[in-house]
Amino acid sequence: MNELITKEMLEGGYVPDVIFDKLEEYKSAVEWFETFKFQARVAMEQNHIKKWETDYFVMDYIDEHKSPKIDTKRMKETWFDIVDANGEVTKVNAYEFFVKQTNVKAHTSYKEKK
Repeated sequence: MNELITKEMLEGGYVPDVIFDKLEEYKSAVEWFETFKFQARVAMEQNHIKKWETDYFVMDYIDEHKSPKIDTKRMKETWFDIVDANGEVTKVNAYEFFVKQTNVKAHTSYKEKK
């Protein structure tokens, strides 16, 4: 199916061939950048450098640490009682109570297959 869509996109003139060349360039650049970040992290760690700042970028070395994270699975399984002004008790799901719906503008997404 995906090959048919790709063929249709190319043959229909919706996406020029050069796009696939640019994607390959992008993949190479991403791979190079990941290698650069790894090598920089190792060098910064070994030399106790916390910040590297140039005219083009700032790179911070961040030690391993704990970071808070909401356990949404547990939150979805949790219910609690809320008492309103009239004294009526209502069972409420913790996740639904705290989740906030936001508008998302139309966009495309791109995910690299590993």
